[in-house]
This record gives sequence, structure tokens and C-alpha cells, in this order.
Amino acid sequence: MLSLTCLPHEILEQVFHQLNQHEALTFAPLHSKFYYVAKSKLYRNLYVYAPWPLQTDSTKQGEIQSNFHFPKNLDNCKSKSYTIISNDTFERYLAKLDKTQEIFRLELYCHNMTIIDCIFKHFKKIRYFQLLSIYINHPEGCSDVFSDNYSDFVEEYVRLYQPGTIYISPKNRCFDTLSDFVSFNSIMLSSTYCRDNPECVSQMTNLTELTIWVNNVLRDQPWKFHMKLRVLRIYSVSKLSHMTSSLCDRFDTSCLRELYAGGHLDVNKLFTNSDLQIDYPKLVQLSLEFDSIYYGPYFLRVFKRFKHRTLRSLVISSPSPCESDARIVCDLCPQYPSSSINWWAKLWRNSHDYFVMFDVSLLSPNLPFGVVGCHSPNWNAEKLAKFKHRVVYGTEDVEITLRRCYTRAELETIYDSESRRRYHTIKV
Repeated sequence: MLSLTCLPHEILEQVFHQLNQHEALTFAPLHSKFYYVAKSKLYRNLYVYAPWPLQTDSTKQGEIQSNFHFPKNLDNCKSKSYTIISNDTFERYLAKLDKTQEIFRLELYCHNMTIIDCIFKHFKKIRYFQLLSIYINHPEGCSDVFSDNYSDFVEEYVRLYQPGTIYISPKNRCFDTLSDFVSFNSIMLSSTYCRDNPECVSQMTNLTELTIWVNNVLRDQPWKFHMKLRVLRIYSVSKLSHMTSSLCDRFDTSCLRELYAGGHLDVNKLFTNSDLQIDYPKLVQLSLEFDSIYYGPYFLRVFKRFKHRTLRSLVISSPSPCESDARIVCDLCPQYPSSSINWWAKLWRNSHDYFVMFDVSLLSPNLPFGVVGCHSPNWNAEKLAKFKHRVVYGTEDVEITLRRCYTRAELETIYDSESRRRYHTIKV
């Protein structure tokens, strides 16, 4: 009888690819026969975040305030692909980490130049290094110019002292020559740059992840990208900036696995076919933020006509956490039978940088069919218990329930924009 230890290395890698970091460590502790497989997985992609002080009134003066950390039982697309670690834990154990282990991608959400320098002095090889935000230790925030200068300084540091590492900036990029961008696999661009330089973007042969800020009305400009993207993020920065053609008209979506769209969305124009599986056969993660308080509820209702049978995660963010929106989201369950569905309220009324720099799908747990994650401080336990909604799935009448996965203090911490602004400022 064959055991797991007899399986080829490639098969074991596929097995561990389906586990998050905590499951991998449980399955393959130190000195076990599988640890060599788990170790390469744990080091491959790192996501380092800043734990947030919990928004609670119970902390007395002089007491140590509790922090919000990522739950260990998260089982979503990000947690399966990345080792998620808080920056205090990362800094504490950095010297003990295996410096010879290759890191494919390191993402930092909150940071300073000191820790960046320590990271590159410790690890021998980091393929991609990405800043998700600009760290600013200033009570009043600071100007966009300062943010840009900081990002440029980090980029120059990486270029001079770590020539083998590709730096992914948190700001929009503009390039003059092909050599500037040909090696990138992830990049953020404005729609204006895509419109004016379609041939340059099309030559990014290594590009698998693209973020576009739609800063004008994209009408019928003659551009389309044919690279095989795996991750696509589209953000409309105002009601005057939007796409008038579908994503399939602009991109090759045949290999797309993750799609994030936020802002002023018109889903009728965003998608061509009501069966999303036709144009997005490999899609596993779909995150949509309906921004407008006026049109958001309408487009959320319109989204009910779309479906995808094999999608694994659907994250919806709507302007108002009202009961009517909750029923619309629950109606999506039969349309996405294989998907875990999480519903968030819109986080910031007049800002889009939160959704792109810290996507709520990171905190969206894996839930079974018939259960929708409800992540809003406005929905208390009593309100959740009273909510009842039934949908027809095949020949069965199924009751859909809402589940609260975070405490009120944790949700208020997640939704607290002002505390987040003290940590970063991004120029859009």
C-alpha cells in the first residue's frame, strides 16, 4: 500500500498547495518527512501586515491594548498561496529565518526603510518585492509628493543594492523604453497610459498581474492586451471615469484566476455573458465593490443575472448594509453554488485606495453553501438571528443564513479609516 511519503515531489507540492500555512505546519512539523516540501511553500510567498489596535472602550489607561491579527483559520485564495505574518512577529524572528531559502514574492503592507534594509541583508534571493502602502509616521499625514519620493527612494535602493530583485511600486507607473518594464510580472497603470501606450503594455511578456486605475472614460479607443493574465484589478476613481466596453474586449480572460473590480461599476458593461464561466473559465476569486450610494444598489440587483458554477470565492462590497442588500446577496448562492460568499459594507465613502491596497477578500473566510459571511458592525447577533431568507436551488428550497465571523470590535477596527490613514498615503 502506497503512503504519502512514496509520492513524487511534484505531487506532494500540489497537495501542500491546497493547504494554508497553519495546516501545512500541522501536517508537516519540524523534522518530519514532509517538512522539506512545507518549507519551500512557507517561504515562497510572504505577506507581512501591520496588526491594528482594536477599537474598544474597555482598555483602561496603562493597560496594553490588544491588536487585531489575521485569523489562523482563514482558508481563502490568499492564505493558501501566501504565508501571512504580522510585522512584529516577522521582525522578531527575521534573524532565525533560513537566509538561503529563495523567496519568490514578498509583500509589505506597513514598513519603514530600516526593516527593508534588514530584509535584504538577511535573505540571499528575493525575486519580487512589493510595497502595498507607504509608511508615514506623521500625525497629520503628508503630501503625495513625499509618498512618491519615498517609493522612488525604495526603488532606487533595490536597483542599486539588490539588482536581482524586481521592485513592484504602490503607485502608477510610466515607462519610456521597453527595457524599463519587460521583466515585470505585476504592475499598476492608469487607463490613460494604457490608452496612449498600448503597444508598450502588450510587450510585457512576463506580466501575469495587472492593476489599472480608470481615470477617464474608456470609450472605443483601439487597444486590447493579449497577455495571459492571472490577476486583474480594475478601479474606477470617480463617477466620471468608467469603462464603456467589457473586460473581454480589453483583455484575454481565458487564464484569469482572480478578478477585482471596484468603484463606479456598471456590471452590464463589465461582463458580456450572463454565464461568466464562458469568458472566465478558470476564475476562482471574484471581488466586486459597488461604490455609488445611488447606483450601487441597482447594479447589485443587476448582478443577480450573472452566474459561475465553479467559482470558489465571491466577495461583494455594497454601499449600504441594509436588509434588502442582504437578500440580494443571499439570492446569489444558487448562481455560485461552489463559491464561498462574503458580504462587506463599503469601507470608505470617498476613497478607493483601501480596496486596492488592502482588499477585503484577504479577510473573507471560506464558508459552506447556504452561509453568507456578513461583515458589518450594523448587524448584531440579534439582527442576524432574526434574518431569514430562502432560495430555490435545483428542486430544493434552501434557507440561507448570515454568519458573523468577527467581533464588533474587530469589525470596527477593520472599518476604521482614520487609523489606517495614519499608516499610509497613496497617490492615485
